[in-house]
Amino acid sequence: DLFNRILTLASIGAYCGIGTYSSGKTLPWNKQRRFIEQCKELCRNSKWWGVLSRHAVSFDPSIFTASNDSANENLEKYCRDLIWNAATSLDVEIVMRLSSKFAHAYGLNKVFPQTSLVEFLLSSPKKMDTSRGSNCESDIRFDLIMTESAVRLCLSYLPVINQSKVLRKCLIDLERDSRASRDYDRHTLVLTLYSECLGKLVTRKETRVKALEAETLRVQRRFDVLALLSTT
Repeated sequence: DLFNRILTLASIGAYCGIGTYSSGKTLPWNKQRRFIEQCKELCRNSKWWGVLSRHAVSFDPSIFTASNDSANENLEKYCRDLIWNAATSLDVEIVMRLSSKFAHAYGLNKVFPQTSLVEFLLSSPKKMDTSRGSNCESDIRFDLIMTESAVRLCLSYLPVINQSKVLRKCLIDLERDSRASRDYDRHTLVLTLYSECLGKLVTRKETRVKALEAETLRVQRRFDVLALLSTT
């Protein structure tokens, strides 16, 4: 495809700068440092363009050569879209490794891949999401036991403060999602994980005790409401 051809051409260009003839003599472009760096950068970008394309992620190639806050936001969006699209059909550990490599390649926050993957896993799946190729057979979110195991794996790579932030966000997003209004098991899972995380924060010296107690009380009230709803 197009991106493979670009990768091939860029690789040839890079080799012209660092390779040698059979005689051992260096190729004539070995002093073209800027050209070599451009070819290496194009190799990296074309590789990821191919990955994004295969996972139906829309992107602007010019973003990959820009260096500003807007470009960084777009790269985070591409990483998130890659995670959400790939995770409906690939093993979670594969998705985590793939997205972590993307994040490392473009200098994104190292916890971004795990955070985004947790957000995906704890979101409510559609029974048939044709835009992402999601269905009951391949989407891990339809199996809450597997989902919980995958979420705990992702959380193990995050500092506890980041765990609490992403789990709180997942809880809020799930409560706002009308499709999940009667998905009590999923709500219970998110609340359980968040409650466990709040328990870990108790031991931290910098924790604001009153705020933590108030949040813990709010979580318990949600548990009480779920218990009531699930019996009606």
